[in-house]
Amino acid sequence: MSLTSEQIEARRYTIGGSDMGAILGENNYKTAYEVWEEKIEGKTIDLSKNKSVVIGNLLEIPLLKKYDSIKGSASRLCETFFHKDYKFLSANLDGLAIYADEEKGSHIVEIKTASSFNKEEWGDSGSQIIPKQYYAQIAHYMLVTGYDKADVFVGFIDDKIIGEILCELNKTFVNIHYKPDFSEIVEKIETRLYTFNRDEEIEGLILEAGVSFYDNHMRPWIEHGIKNPPKMDFSNKGFQECLRKKYSIVEESEIMLPEKFMEIKKNYMSAMVQSKMFDKVAQEEKSKIIEAMGNNKKALLSDGSYFLRKTVNRKSFTVKESEYIKFELKQPKNKAGDI
Repeated sequence: MSLTSEQIEARRYTIGGSDMGAILGENNYKTAYEVWEEKIEGKTIDLSKNKSVVIGNLLEIPLLKKYDSIKGSASRLCETFFHKDYKFLSANLDGLAIYADEEKGSHIVEIKTASSFNKEEWGDSGSQIIPKQYYAQIAHYMLVTGYDKADVFVGFIDDKIIGEILCELNKTFVNIHYKPDFSEIVEKIETRLYTFNRDEEIEGLILEAGVSFYDNHMRPWIEHGIKNPPKMDFSNKGFQECLRKKYSIVEESEIMLPEKFMEIKKNYMSAMVQSKMFDKVAQEEKSKIIEAMGNNKKALLSDGSYFLRKTVNRKSFTVKESEYIKFELKQPKNKAGDI
């Protein structure tokens, strides 16, 4: 959601729902260390030109209206909430669903947009399968606000939808008084709805993680000016993304690494060899299963589990020209190992 300057300032000194997934190590695109950098050092990434973020902001209100039409609610935008006992835990909700029938009660609404290519990360509508960082986010919101239920409403965006959005925006260049209307576009978007109830066990874990992060990494700076960043989790997938963003250029220079990196190099090479071996074994076993299944959709096992085959239609797309940084290990005597 779009935040006011006051909400942005409050977010810097509190832990919000979008921070929680990273703090728990469940965000593939952000780490706890980056949360600390944002809070303590004020380092933020300019997302004003990020296509996914821009589209998400443009479609948030139209998707919220579509949600209301499905649920029969009247959602409204909210001010920032703070936990009644732990004021450093905050929540900026996309919406709060209000019903004419007061017995239904109010509950949290979280609007998401996702690429159509990432549909597999989301379960069918009505299930509770969503990316872990988003579950951490709405569980955090329920903890902070005290509301017993939260709905996650996601719209899947493909290249055709993006094209229609750009066409609508281009009308403002022809007529500066034109107000873009995305309501018809939203009706064409595939949407899914997920409902979650409060879980005391999960909220306990979130509260523990939030209090620990604040006491160890935020309070020392706020109260005493002491910087104490969290340890970098090199195994976290989000940390790989963090490094990619942090070191996005290649300078014409070189450094000499300490001797300990000879052992790190040895571990790296060993892991790469084992990874290839395990991939080969997995492919062999998978081929045996597919051969045994034939054209059947489902193959049952004695323990009640089963293998499932299904047809997935993937729309064609063109990969845009881009550049990336390639990482290699170069061995003496012309031996090379690529990632």
